[in-house]
Amino acid sequence: MFAVLCMGSCKSGVVDGPTASAVKPFGWVDGVMTQPLPSWASPVRLALPVPLASIVLGPAGGLGAFGGHQGGHTEGLNHVWIPTTSGAAVRSWADGTVARIDDTGPISSGSSVHEYFVTVDYGNGLVGKHLDVNNVMVTLGQKVKQGDLIVGGPSAEFMLIDNSRTDGERTGPNGGSYVSPFDYLRESDKTALLARFQAEVTNTWFVTGKSAGNSRPWEPALTNPSLFHDRQKGTVAGEWILTNKGWHSTPDPSYYDLMTIFDVTNTFGHWQRVEAGDHDWSLPGNKNNSSATWSSPDGPGTMIVTFTGQPAMYARYALDESGTRAKLTIEWKAGAYPPALTSAAAIYVTRSATYLGADAAMLGLVP
Repeated sequence: MFAVLCMGSCKSGVVDGPTASAVKPFGWVDGVMTQPLPSWASPVRLALPVPLASIVLGPAGGLGAFGGHQGGHTEGLNHVWIPTTSGAAVRSWADGTVARIDDTGPISSGSSVHEYFVTVDYGNGLVGKHLDVNNVMVTLGQKVKQGDLIVGGPSAEFMLIDNSRTDGERTGPNGGSYVSPFDYLRESDKTALLARFQAEVTNTWFVTGKSAGNSRPWEPALTNPSLFHDRQKGTVAGEWILTNKGWHSTPDPSYYDLMTIFDVTNTFGHWQRVEAGDHDWSLPGNKNNSSATWSSPDGPGTMIVTFTGQPAMYARYALDESGTRAKLTIEWKAGAYPPALTSAAAIYVTRSATYLGADAAMLGLVP
């Protein structure tokens, strides 16, 4: 079941933007918790949707930071998780109009409780979407003020789209970009949030090299860069899509449909990590999501990948960056390196800057 309510045409610019536009890049600033905004970004500024004290940080929760790959999101988060204390109602980030209410169906099989997405158009090209809502407290077309009740929980999970921007992951060929709401906070809210995050997460957990709930030291900022390979050429780092196995039927038993490889050095250490997952968790034989560490002690073209609770996999790989998309061919087995790359190898291509489902369809991997 998926019911949709929307104002006017559902094909309007409320979500995807009114016209096609070329990518206008904006430089990334390293070493900061949130990113500055380009001069052409929407001028709308946001307030936190719940009191700062209601946000659960640390091992019991933790902000799901924008761009992070945690919690089964191998492709990276184009939205944010904001876990809240029990009973914390979620309020509007800014003045706006309720533009859509999507009923995504029961939260579980046989449940009478449904899950909703509530979209608010803030004007000036900025659109927010409250995700995984159980209790909608607004109506379609309602005008809301910053701070008005929008949903009753269970969390403040949220997606933000700026139709004035085209950098980062695109909403579609005719739209803007998914952006981090933390970048758009008014300065007083941003300062207070950063101070608490630094005190309770960065200076308590990251400095010891430990994760805290959803917060991880290799993705330490509230706004993290998407790991598109073209920003890390000459390395295996990036978000990779498997092209020659799985996806359509039974997932391949040895290789994952999606794989993100990190090679990150920051003030908290050197992090070589892998997040991998199968795209459709409903298929028989799917491997869900797995995390790993990797190293390359035997030089270029080889790596040892150790997934949690599994024996080390010895891999040979070849990186080809000559085409439109970089290609990573990799073959691994337990205990020893394969003698050479063979026809049994997995072939990955770098993910493009568009929504994963659309990218997989463009590659012919899903209908």
